[in-house]
Amino acid sequence: MQRNHLIAVITLFVSALCYSIYHLSTAPILTAPVSWESPEHPGLTGVYAPNGRLTNAKLIPLGDHDGPEAIVRGPDGHLVTGTSDGHILRINPKTGAFTSLGTTEGRPLGLAFDGQGRLFIADALKGLLVRETDGALRSLCQTVEGTPVSYADDVTVARSGMVYFTDASTKFSPAKSGGPYEASRLEIVEHGATGRVIECDPKTGHARVLAKGIAFANGITLTHDERALLIVETAKYRVVRHWLTGPRKGRTLQFLEGLPGFPDNITRGRDGRYWIGLVSPRSQILDVLSESPGLRTVLQRLPRWAQPDATSFGHIIAINEKAELLVSLQDPTGRVGFTVGVQEEPDFLYISRLKGRSVAVIPNGVKLTKAP
Repeated sequence: MQRNHLIAVITLFVSALCYSIYHLSTAPILTAPVSWESPEHPGLTGVYAPNGRLTNAKLIPLGDHDGPEAIVRGPDGHLVTGTSDGHILRINPKTGAFTSLGTTEGRPLGLAFDGQGRLFIADALKGLLVRETDGALRSLCQTVEGTPVSYADDVTVARSGMVYFTDASTKFSPAKSGGPYEASRLEIVEHGATGRVIECDPKTGHARVLAKGIAFANGITLTHDERALLIVETAKYRVVRHWLTGPRKGRTLQFLEGLPGFPDNITRGRDGRYWIGLVSPRSQILDVLSESPGLRTVLQRLPRWAQPDATSFGHIIAINEKAELLVSLQDPTGRVGFTVGVQEEPDFLYISRLKGRSVAVIPNGVKLTKAP
């Protein structure tokens, strides 16, 4: 009897092992990983040395609303953010009180006001939207050069009224991939660089692709002189610059390389600064396997819980026009984690987050000295 029991256990173990090997070798997956060379990891040393400058940030609670992905200052001086339930929230920065301006019924990510007070919204599920000053919501530039916008991620508006936005992935649509976060994971793991930057004229509805081949095209902002766009290329841990005018017009060139985490949004600050939110530290597994697409394919066949995931570590940085680091603010505890962007005001920094039911705020110390 004991011998038969042992044989049964061994048979079950061998069968499970064979099935696991077969599954890891043949199970269909959504991605087709490609080889790329991960840049050297700078580590949290030198200019990125660990600190706790975000740890004690004040939190502005948003009730049941989660994931204030972007935050901008409205024409009336109030703050505006979009949350994972589709709501656009108006926040009184003095009291912290908030009201809903309505819902896109999607997932608003990027936000930008134009000179007329209209709010442009990059919605991962609905594409590029504009909220008129009377509250009406309408779609813009949903198809570009014959291709639908798949994953509108961030938006910026020029003084001329021209709108620029990112389509993070033309392969992995949040609507079909389990939401924005899962779609971003698929694009980053595959590294197919299907992201693009789009110019949209809201007067005519005409749109054109300015840049493509971007490995998860995420945050976008105009430079202070509006001669170029700064575009976050999340999957390559960098920011690139696309020139709109001058002798380099139409070219997309390196600007800031080798960040220690996954960069998300980029916003203009005061005195020529730019703020970048690092939503999570880099993944050692993905870096090690960057030139091994076959092993990344196996990785995708593992159970979801066993695959690389974002880590709750707060980190925002400010740089200047020369891409020099001015300051690095961190929260290693993760209390203020999944940091994606910054709205800089004269007295305070308001920090948006991928996850969490609050906006973080700290005194503006930049005037902050340059990072050590």
